[in-house]
Amino acid sequence: MDKNKAAVYIDIVLDKPRKLLFDMNAMATFEETTKLNFFTFTKNMTNLSAIELRAFLHAGLVHEDPSLTLKAVGAMIGPENMQQVHSSIIKSISVNNPTVEKGDEKLPLEASPQS
Repeated sequence: MDKNKAAVYIDIVLDKPRKLLFDMNAMATFEETTKLNFFTFTKNMTNLSAIELRAFLHAGLVHEDPSLTLKAVGAMIGPENMQQVHSSIIKSISVNNPTVEKGDEKLPLEASPQS
């Protein structure tokens, strides 16, 4: 992601239209809630537990409403929209994936060389 480019919001309809965002604050919120490393965890998100899915959605929504609780966000997810929620989370993470440049190639932040 261009360092001068603002983070990208993903529109999602839950209890009402909302904007999903995975910026550094959302990543930190996820880590604080789950005690899991965001970058390590997001390498394979094919089998999310209910707790992890709810924590991800909460972390991505709390920027627009800091009063949102985990339980309130959990009430927004049901069998009818679970796949859409998961897809929107993946899309938001993908478009906001921090990268570092190494020569002509861009690497995901977690693969970046340590200085």
